[in-house]
Amino acid sequence: MAIETILDAFHLSRVGACAEHEGRLIEADLACADGQGLLLSTMCDGAALTLWAAEADWRAWLEPQLAVGELADIEVGLLPVLAAWTLTPLDGFLRAQGLPGLAEPAVAPAPAPGGECWRLTLRDGPRRLALYLREAPRDWLAALRPSREQTHQLALGLGWCLLSEQDWDTVAVGDALPIHGMADALDSLWLHPEASPGRVRLLDAERAVVEAPSPGLDQTPPGTLRLAVEAAAIRVSADALADWETDREIDAPAAAHPVLRLTAQGRLWAQGQLLRLDDGWAARILARG
Repeated sequence: MAIETILDAFHLSRVGACAEHEGRLIEADLACADGQGLLLSTMCDGAALTLWAAEADWRAWLEPQLAVGELADIEVGLLPVLAAWTLTPLDGFLRAQGLPGLAEPAVAPAPAPGGECWRLTLRDGPRRLALYLREAPRDWLAALRPSREQTHQLALGLGWCLLSEQDWDTVAVGDALPIHGMADALDSLWLHPEASPGRVRLLDAERAVVEAPSPGLDQTPPGTLRLAVEAAAIRVSADALADWETDREIDAPAAAHPVLRLTAQGRLWAQGQLLRLDDGWAARILARG
């Protein structure tokens, strides 16, 4: 299956997760790839696992053991050996966890994957190799456990403002944009609203409780700008995210923003103020950008 990049609570817990095996580190995060590259393919417990790497980085990773030329000039019979050599840290890590190892390694030229995807960075002393996941067995990232000390600072959102990108060009300071998906109570907010796994209800400035699943905005029509209305930030442990379940109380220090932040695609589009309307709530624009 194609590797999931939807950031539900479990996958959020894996951002920054790190594992060590025989002196080598493996770290997971999300990133975009570019440049000329190659696809490393293998099988893991009967399922396909494919990872993309920049060709120059791959050659530098191999160089201490074997200097190789450009991929197109390498003897075909040598490619499976080089693929297995590259994936040895992953294979050893999986086997150390009692999981099936990797089989049938291969390598072939391939374009960089489009958009943001999971990246596994192998580190061996000063050497590093970034591997971008294209396809992986279901729940494959479960093998990477976050440390108990790891925490994530995430946004808390009231809901979303939806408008066309053309309409956004006409939005001015003082305009009020309706907020969709907002709860009746102001202490119930969406965790990580740009790709939310659900709501939390703030008990106080240090504690929160996970609320029962509630419908969000799963689909945004093409051409629609979906602005998350961020009201606060919260710090949550990776363990709490990994074991996300309804009615669980979690340690979650929170701090309210002085003004609302309207964000999308990792960018701040506007600042606003909460405004009560006859039929709901809106964000009154205080400043753009």
